[in-house]
Amino acid sequence: LKPFLVQQPPCVLMSDMASAILHVMTGYRLAEDPRNANELVSAIDRLVLENAEVQDILSGHVTQRTLLCVKACQAHAVDPSPKNRKRMRASWAKLNLSERFVITKLAVWQTDELRVWQLKVEAGQLEPLPVRRQKTSQTMPDIKSNRVRKDASGVQQSDGRGRKVISL
Repeated sequence: LKPFLVQQPPCVLMSDMASAILHVMTGYRLAEDPRNANELVSAIDRLVLENAEVQDILSGHVTQRTLLCVKACQAHAVDPSPKNRKRMRASWAKLNLSERFVITKLAVWQTDELRVWQLKVEAGQLEPLPVRRQKTSQTMPDIKSNRVRKDASGVQQSDGRGRKVISL
């Protein structure tokens, strides 16, 4: 399944292209560091020690951009050299908004069980949960009907909507 992508207006695409060209020209020196990188590294390092599945995911060959960013943040935390900082910033700059949101969820918002689940989704081991949308109910309004056959005078009564009640 492909992630849901929002069509962006041309001005946004041009600004993204301009920032990409700027990053390439400056060697990502002007790029921003990932938000909550320290929290992300501490949470992922703890999960690697506690969970063998997470260790397998991150120790293998990774091709997903979100997992590449996680590994780049870990490498920068171990050795904060300019080369590792450049890799970390480059991996963060290449992420789109939904991928950055995944990194933020891994760093701050989720419990360890949900972090492991999200890492499995990113590694392709699990399918993401389908988006559930609530349907607006199309039911008829609840109208009280006064179903009375015929009264003593022989006049037929109507239901709550003003229609005659006909019995078959």
